[in-house]
Amino acid sequence: MIEHKHSQLAAHLMTELGTLPVAGARVLEIGCDNGWFAGQLKASASYLGLDPSPELMAEAQARFPAAQFVATDFLEWTPPDHLFDLVLFVDKIAHMPNQESVIAKAVSLIKPGGHLLLTTENPFVYARMCWIRPPAEGQFRRWLKARELHAMLKQTGLELLRSYTVLPTGEYGILRFTNARRLNEPLYRIIPERLVTRAKEKVGLGQFRVVIGRRPK
Repeated sequence: MIEHKHSQLAAHLMTELGTLPVAGARVLEIGCDNGWFAGQLKASASYLGLDPSPELMAEAQARFPAAQFVATDFLEWTPPDHLFDLVLFVDKIAHMPNQESVIAKAVSLIKPGGHLLLTTENPFVYARMCWIRPPAEGQFRRWLKARELHAMLKQTGLELLRSYTVLPTGEYGILRFTNARRLNEPLYRIIPERLVTRAKEKVGLGQFRVVIGRRPK
């Protein structure tokens, strides 16, 4: 994840990582950009990051020499002999063709009892954000609804532990009202803002969906 991008989401994911057994773990990140998570995990885990961009992988390797980075297409990549304790998959699945195959391969690389931490764009919110434009020519983009994503994950045998949205936003349709400052600020005088935010996230109005799953032993 690039440092200046989605910083609030990154902070939330670090909190989630704190709930998982990361110390001494083998961690694989699919679509790791410039290796941001490798820097956050530091020496507490063995980290392998994958990304199609040779330039980003060279940058990441220079910044975090203790980690390992490989420039590759995930579906064409030949995995090592061992499995991983944790697979990170942050905001990439919506932009990868063959999504079912990608998810199946990702889960197959988790050892029994290991975890998947995945985030993706919430299509209900992204379809109602003013700055979103149609995909560029040649760009693949397919936002997965919760039921589609859950079905793909469950088909692999993964046990879903948590699935929720974070960071409410959006300007069109119903979100024009739920996120309107003139409506929310008076509400915050009655109900703390954090509780209002959590309520929106719980009903699926967050910008991103976060899924934590475990591969059964």
